[in-house]
Amino acid sequence: MRLFIKTSLFDKNKKKWHLLSLLAAVVFPVSCGTRAGNPDDDSGIEVKIVSEDYSSLNEGALLLLRGEEFKFCVEKLKLKGKGRDGALPVHFEPGLIDVSSGEAVEWGTAVTSMGTYDELKVTLAANSEVCGVDYSLIYGPLTFYDRVTLKWSFEPEIDVYDSNVAMSLALEEIVELLKAGIENDDDSDTLKIKIENAQNKGVGKDKSKVATGKVNKNEGANKPGN
Repeated sequence: MRLFIKTSLFDKNKKKWHLLSLLAAVVFPVSCGTRAGNPDDDSGIEVKIVSEDYSSLNEGALLLLRGEEFKFCVEKLKLKGKGRDGALPVHFEPGLIDVSSGEAVEWGTAVTSMGTYDELKVTLAANSEVCGVDYSLIYGPLTFYDRVTLKWSFEPEIDVYDSNVAMSLALEEIVELLKAGIENDDDSDTLKIKIENAQNKGVGKDKSKVATGKVNKNEGANKPGN
């Protein structure tokens, strides 16, 4: 925002007005904490990333009962804007996400540009420096070591114009595919193709109404920013 100011100074000794024309451009940060960074830039909007509860499948409880895990190492995120051909990189602190319990989990905060988005791409990678593990995804007896790209589509699209937005990501389809892969004894290459082609759904929600525990990332790994 630009504020143009014209001021007048009154000199009491000389009993007369001295007009001093002062033109100033004052830049104010946007109020209510809805924007971060330079307000003349359309970047710097914070968005919470959350995976939804999938406990209705009873799989989280079974995993824990068997002493197994569902974790993945998030390397980077990309958002695809409505009507755009390519995906935009997103600043996101990478880390190991643990969704073994089946409950909703907050992954952290992404910083992106203002716009309308219809797809999120999440790249998983075996990065021990970032996540402290040597796999990209583990689910029960399944372990993936190759890079895996998961996609969520937003219907309707998500409008990101302030920092009150959370992107809530469903995991049911991925979980069902992983379960079926175990039952069918699929090889890792076949199963990787299936989960990368999964039609996962995501929705935009008011950030204040998304209830999760604390950010569920590996605390022991060295996690540099993107």
